[in-house]
Amino acid sequence: MAKGNITFLPADGKGPSAGAAITDGQFHVDGLTPGKKIVQVVGEKGVQFARSSEEMARTAQQGAPRADTTGIVERADTIPPDAEGNNVEVEIKPGQQSLDFKLKAKKG
Repeated sequence: MAKGNITFLPADGKGPSAGAAITDGQFHVDGLTPGKKIVQVVGEKGVQFARSSEEMARTAQQGAPRADTTGIVERADTIPPDAEGNNVEVEIKPGQQSLDFKLKAKKG
């Protein structure tokens, strides 16, 4: 993931949450207390906007059969909360720790 955010929430609902920005697939969270956490990941993607009124009108016309007349060229990319690997529980240990999260959209 090029850009996004990661948040660690206490699994038992007690204690502080902590999080950080994700840049080029990397993140570093300071002050994360040990224990079971629920991990929430949100991805961000730059949105390409129409460069002219004509491009916006053309895109809106092309989207009309799908009931999308916004004229947006490309929509923002997000990771749904139910994506495989999102909202998982992890055990945070004292000291420095490396975690990898593989997120995958559910088929459906």
